[in-house]
Amino acid sequence: MLIDKISEFVLLESMVMIRTRDHTFGGRITYIDGDVFEIALNDNKRISLGESIGITIYAEGLITFDTYPIGFYRKHILCILPPPVQKRFFQRRKEVLLPVHQLTCIIERELKSADAGSLSNETDSIGEVKNLSMSEILFAAGSVLGLQRNDRVTLHLGEDLQLQAVVQHIKHSGEQPLYLAELQEVTKSAKQTLKSLMIGQLAIHRNAQIESELEVVDHDNKSDEINSYIFNNYRANKK
Repeated sequence: MLIDKISEFVLLESMVMIRTRDHTFGGRITYIDGDVFEIALNDNKRISLGESIGITIYAEGLITFDTYPIGFYRKHILCILPPPVQKRFFQRRKEVLLPVHQLTCIIERELKSADAGSLSNETDSIGEVKNLSMSEILFAAGSVLGLQRNDRVTLHLGEDLQLQAVVQHIKHSGEQPLYLAELQEVTKSAKQTLKSLMIGQLAIHRNAQIESELEVVDHDNKSDEINSYIFNNYRANKK
């Protein structure tokens, strides 16, 4: 039975069949976030990034579509979730606030002239982006920047992306203040570039998260081995 609407929460841990040009194999959905979803493969199959694959999800019926993987890590593939499929979901988060890694930005602060009341731009500082969504950005910058609430800034993320934003909240934590800014009047082109950046960052973030989870499991397994060794030797010594 094909279904029209489904909660994305139902999809987690659902069985999946993946069809490539030469093979068909199974897995389960382990992660959904924004424009991507992740499948943990049952077998150690290798899929080329960008290769067109067919997906069938078994969750209160069947959901079938074509997509392509953008990341592969330890029997996990990260794939694009096509917009037509996203429209069939309900109970979705409107905005994904994504942790990012090793992403800096150049901050231009708009200064108001005391005489004429006009605005001028001045490149003040290099900041570090902490979190990013399609409507907000969280970044850290030196206290010498002197940003205040409602200040307007232009953020340069690489050569191809410039974002205008208004500072909404300031948190003084650690060595550098954290600024949460709301993005303003994002153009269609900038939205596409921003979405591509977030998808790329999500692939990096998810790989790091999987690595951390596996390290915890490995640590727990070693702890169990040590506890078992101590317990067994304790019993042997008691006899």
